Amino acid sequence: MTGEELRTLLEHERNLPPSDPPSLRADPRIRAGALVQVIDCPENRAGWLGAIVQVTERKSFGIQGFVHVVETHEKGAQAYIRLPFAHIHYVGDAVMVIDHSTEEHQHENDGRPESPEGAGPESH
Repeated sequence: MTGEELRTLLEHERNLPPSDPPSLRADPRIRAGALVQVIDCPENRAGWLGAIVQVTERKSFGIQGFVHVVETHEKGAQAYIRLPFAHIHYVGDAVMVIDHSTEEHQHENDGRPESPEGAGPESH
């Protein structure tokens, strides 16, 4: 495939109408809180291949999201990335979403905020 053919194909995929087969469109389940796996990436980002990324924003071209990185037992960090839909595959939804601006935990199943020490719903 020539470079011109590839550019034409990519331009076509970007402009597909909603009536096209689902395999040619971005998965509608990909939204903030979704988990996706990186299935393709440029050579300069090969370290991301296979990573599970939590989506923070759905964009017109793809997603913005992060991989949670454990720095120490007490501290975590996030490695952010933007990826086109063609480079990701929907895996599922995160059970816990952390608002990194406040470090407040929120479980998707009950919507209750928890303190940073809490790892799950309290059980007595």
